[in-house]
Amino acid sequence: MIFYFTATGNSLYAARQIGGGDELVSIAQELRKTDRHYQDDAIGIVVPLFEFDLPDVVDRFIATSAFDTDYFFIVSTFGMHSGGIAERVSKRLEAAGR
Repeated sequence: MIFYFTATGNSLYAARQIGGGDELVSIAQELRKTDRHYQDDAIGIVVPLFEFDLPDVVDRFIATSAFDTDYFFIVSTFGMHSGGIAERVSKRLEAAGR
């Protein structure tokens, strides 16, 4: 299962390339649900870099959703510089018990 948030379409394209036959799920659509508990062998999130960080909507989705998986990953699309997003996101996920 791969969740994506996209602004210009780059992250959706990346999610399609990564996902192969996996289910692609829009984070914007999922945020409309009140019960967000997801279970799969692997769960991923593909998201664009916004101001060297995750978009607020993706941060909120991660913080208010439950993920039951042995393998959780995040892929960030960006132009010229990653802004060190991997370390910051890793710390937030660890603090949230993920």
